[in-house]
Amino acid sequence: MRRVWRKYLAVFVLAGLSGAMLLQTSQSVQQAEDDLRRLQKSVDHEKETIRVLQAEWAHLNRPDRLESLAGQYLDLVPPGPGQVLKDPGQLPVPAPGA
Repeated sequence: MRRVWRKYLAVFVLAGLSGAMLLQTSQSVQQAEDDLRRLQKSVDHEKETIRVLQAEWAHLNRPDRLESLAGQYLDLVPPGPGQVLKDPGQLPVPAPGA
């Protein structure tokens, strides 16, 4: 009789341990899925931010806008005839260590 009792006890202990391990694994999987959802949401948000920044960059770097700003803030004039070099060898050589 004791032998049967020990077998039942061993089966119940193993069933309990199996159930506990299953519960722990299930909780771990749920936590991992929650982390994955959170990370995916963060990635989606970052992608949207990148899309907005790219649109802003394209808007701010329009050639007509840059030309207008250059004309407004930079007093640039076309080079005169004496300022254009035909041969790059005419450029002054920088001093050593400069």
